[in-house]
Amino acid sequence: MKRWFPAGDSHLVLRVLWLYGVFMLISNAAFLVGFYLLPEGILRSGPLTPAGLVGSADSLWGQLLLTLAFNLGIVVPVAVFMNLHRVRGFPVGYVYPMFMGVVTGLVPGTNSFATSDLADYGVREGMALSLSVGNVEMLGYLCVIAATAGIARYEYRSWWRSGREWEAVRTGKLGEIRLSRAEWATAFLGVALVLVGAIRETMMTFGLV
Repeated sequence: MKRWFPAGDSHLVLRVLWLYGVFMLISNAAFLVGFYLLPEGILRSGPLTPAGLVGSADSLWGQLLLTLAFNLGIVVPVAVFMNLHRVRGFPVGYVYPMFMGVVTGLVPGTNSFATSDLADYGVREGMALSLSVGNVEMLGYLCVIAATAGIARYEYRSWWRSGREWEAVRTGKLGEIRLSRAEWATAFLGVALVLVGAIRETMMTFGLV
């Protein structure tokens, strides 16, 4: 059966490109919705604000360590854990880029950053910062998600918790999980990109870029 998404056993490059394309499509659409339809700053005091304040410290190194603790200690493990589950062949980790596409579109679209104001940046400077911070970081997450898309050990027949279709069918043991060399390399590349994004984000917070 032909799928509308690349399964965990599809070509690794296709997985990365598909996830990036879906993320960018949703993010751009959400940005336009936020810019044209929502009041400026509406999300600053909403549920997204705490995420922007997680890495808040007085020193540059403290800020960097807190950012890395959140990005590599929480986001990456959660994304990998999500990929342990699959619904009708769809890796659940693929949901994360879709959700983040909405968030990363609405927050700049409404100028709702917790610690910065987009009005302080010109168009070219703002685009450069976006591409070298948020996009690099997100591409790192996508590489990790794509590399681990085939590790699912729990299969579901439905997204909804109703009836027996939601019950998980175990497809293997955790100790049997294996990644190919290309998948390991892509995962490590993803971690490196997240590190670069965190460094750039920290420098931006302290006005060094």
